[in-house]
Amino acid sequence: MQQQNTNQSTQNTQNNTNSNENQNTNQLKQNEIPLHIALKNKYSKEIIELLISKGSDINSKNNENEIPLHIALKNKYPKEIIELLISKGSDINSKNNQNEIPLHIALKNKYPKEIIELLISKGSDINSKNNQNEIPLHIALKNKYPKEIIELLISKGSDINSKNNQNEIPLHIALKNKYPKEIIELIPKDYIFKKDQMILIQK
Repeated sequence: MQQQNTNQSTQNTQNNTNSNENQNTNQLKQNEIPLHIALKNKYSKEIIELLISKGSDINSKNNENEIPLHIALKNKYPKEIIELLISKGSDINSKNNQNEIPLHIALKNKYPKEIIELLISKGSDINSKNNQNEIPLHIALKNKYPKEIIELLISKGSDINSKNNQNEIPLHIALKNKYPKEIIELIPKDYIFKKDQMILIQK
């Protein structure tokens, strides 16, 4: 009986070792540094600061071309972590495999105004396009952000005539999502509407 228990314990240890080895191998294949992994697993600020203090490359890219800031935003970290990563030199316009900059991801994950303002204030390209040819304004409208965010993006120079892969400009998205009149009025209306076409009137 003792021999059986010993064998079982040995087998469990071996299984755990194999599992850890497989996990480590998988992480290496994904080209992740420890900071990527810590952010994916929602470690505390103290651990994130420790890894950075030990020389983590703040702009290291994994196989998805994500830098740590992308991952932090995907995992909905609080403002203090986002500020920390930016303060340490995160490339604010770094693009992942979907051609998303951090601002795209923040808007997809419905971050509050203070984070959106922070990213813009640090130099986010307000008209950067992802793989769907969406600029941040498209995404904000798709996610039904309130008026203050839409106003902010437009005031910072969003191209209100930018077309996504479905040939939709931001006004299309606003109308599809049943935005109220106060939002529709934010978008210039120098257009003649004909069926599926919108012809810009040059003034």
